[in-house]
Amino acid sequence: METVDGLLRELLITPTEIRNSGRGRHVIYRLKEAIGTDDAAMIERADGARAKLTDILCGDKQVCHHAALRRRLGSHNTKDGEWLLCETLASGSPVGLTDIEDMAALYDRPLFTRKAPPDNTIYIDFGAGGASRPPIDVDAELAVMRYQGRGDTGINGTWWRCMGSLLRHDVSVADTIDRLHAAALANCQDDPNKKNWMRTLAGMAERWLRHEPQFLTALDANLYKAWQMAVAAGRTPRLIWRQDLGLQVRGYVVADPQSLSAAATGDGSATVTPLPQPERKSKLILPTVIPISALDLPPRQFLFNKHYQRRTVSGTVAPGGTGKSSLMLVEAISMATGRNLLDEQPPERVRVWYHNGEDPREEINRRMVAICEYFKIPMAELTDWLFVTSGNEVPLKVAGGYNNFSIDKHLIDRISEAIGDYKVDAASFDPLVTLHSTNENDTGKMDAVVRIFAGLGDYHNCAIALAAHTRKMPAGIGGDYGIDDMRGAGAIKDAMRLVRILNYISEKEAQDAGIEAFERGSYFRVDNAKGNYLPPPKKATWRKFVNVMLANLDEVGVIVPWVFPGADAPPSPEKVAADLRAEHIFLETLQRLNLAGRFVNERGGRGHAPPTIAKEKEAKQAKIGKAALEEAMRRLFEKETIRVETYGPPSHMKSKIVVV
Repeated sequence: METVDGLLRELLITPTEIRNSGRGRHVIYRLKEAIGTDDAAMIERADGARAKLTDILCGDKQVCHHAALRRRLGSHNTKDGEWLLCETLASGSPVGLTDIEDMAALYDRPLFTRKAPPDNTIYIDFGAGGASRPPIDVDAELAVMRYQGRGDTGINGTWWRCMGSLLRHDVSVADTIDRLHAAALANCQDDPNKKNWMRTLAGMAERWLRHEPQFLTALDANLYKAWQMAVAAGRTPRLIWRQDLGLQVRGYVVADPQSLSAAATGDGSATVTPLPQPERKSKLILPTVIPISALDLPPRQFLFNKHYQRRTVSGTVAPGGTGKSSLMLVEAISMATGRNLLDEQPPERVRVWYHNGEDPREEINRRMVAICEYFKIPMAELTDWLFVTSGNEVPLKVAGGYNNFSIDKHLIDRISEAIGDYKVDAASFDPLVTLHSTNENDTGKMDAVVRIFAGLGDYHNCAIALAAHTRKMPAGIGGDYGIDDMRGAGAIKDAMRLVRILNYISEKEAQDAGIEAFERGSYFRVDNAKGNYLPPPKKATWRKFVNVMLANLDEVGVIVPWVFPGADAPPSPEKVAADLRAEHIFLETLQRLNLAGRFVNERGGRGHAPPTIAKEKEAKQAKIGKAALEEAMRRLFEKETIRVETYGPPSHMKSKIVVV
């Protein structure tokens, strides 16, 4: 190393900095003037000068690019088991790019002779005729892997050995990276660079494939195709990059496709056939519109209530406890039996998968039994038509990670296989928050999560229904929930094509319908908040809970249809009973007030009958308000049960209501 340092000090232009990396030297030339990112010509000149100096100084060509990382000053290099400090050995001044180019032109050969690798270099060569390292126990190696481990227990060395062993035994690149990453998470939490582990492992995999091309078969189908296309386009596949949606192959360096193809073929264990080299880029074809008959268009395939549609993700949004889980289970049973349970006849009988990520299986079973008992459905009808899973037994977290977002491709494949194997036509997943463990306010991550299910629905031609919660209303704020009140990023509702909101019946609506205040929680309205494929609804859809007593004495709420009493429907029994109660209270209180000489009138102002009676003890005990008493007075006048009389002197004549 003394010879190297001496030659570096004798360079025609003194480097701005010579740094000891712990295992070698970093030679740094800092330019006098910064080069802008949009100055392509200057960037090309700087890259050329760097490449020339790398050849002259026998530098590492793997890091000959402007994005290469240098070991940080003050850190330690522990790859050989020793703590070697990274420090500055010599300093100089910034230099001009032209001066560097002129200096490089004066050297016609490298200054150093490259040394053969030391005896302790790890060789892993699985090619024909090569020297091979004996097989290793991957599990044992990973178990003893430690941050700053001594000998062969360090992270990088262990990764390198285990990656070769796994790839040799036909483990895919993606699964190999995931396995090594999981081992590091378990054993090496103290490593300050752990946020870059995935990037490091992807880079290792790329180097394996470039130097050991027989392992190309370890790439999955999409990555293998991307590698072939890069080769055919005359590019060297230079980088395997891990993005949110998985591993990607990127090619940057133009190369000879024939020579790369021959190298990739190796000993014949893997073959890459270059695709035909296109003479020019293909044009973008813009198809023109041709006449289309409506009869030639396939109708939208709704399975239930204009909400469950094949190849579409729909959403049911509601505050906790409103009844969305019970509603979706009744709808699932309606579709699985082909029965009209909610004033909606399913167009066909279909197979349904209902997954509840929050409730245990026993609670789901109680609800199913109660639904079947109320609607008089033999449970045998559900066999082979309804499939039910609980998150307690079958957790379905398809994605996770707040910073390093990852998708569980293996689990998604299992979900896809289940939908295909059981010929599922509609799948309900309740609620969305149990299907992932990532930041629900991150637009990109949540869009990816919802589109996983959109892809499943599209691939299997089935309807996908997701349930989601609303945000909590601020203190003192009431009213109905809307689509913008859905919890999480707006990308969730954007990725759903059909969204409905469940809202409790309001205080005024309950009063108009004759529903007691304590019963309001049993009634809710289903609003179409977003229907990309549907016109606005003409009227609201209402549902209510009824209590079903099971044979084991458990009480279970079941969702049933309910019609709000109004112009389009006859009064409900509750409304009739509430009206009669309000009329009785009005008459009873009116007679008591008249006997006491406290007369009330029908005109308004002071002494107006409805607000006056509403303040009396009879109305308060019965919880009957002014609006209900106003309606009761109108009906009593129509029935001629009450009338108006005048009293007082002619000069100050007043009116009062009396019972006929």
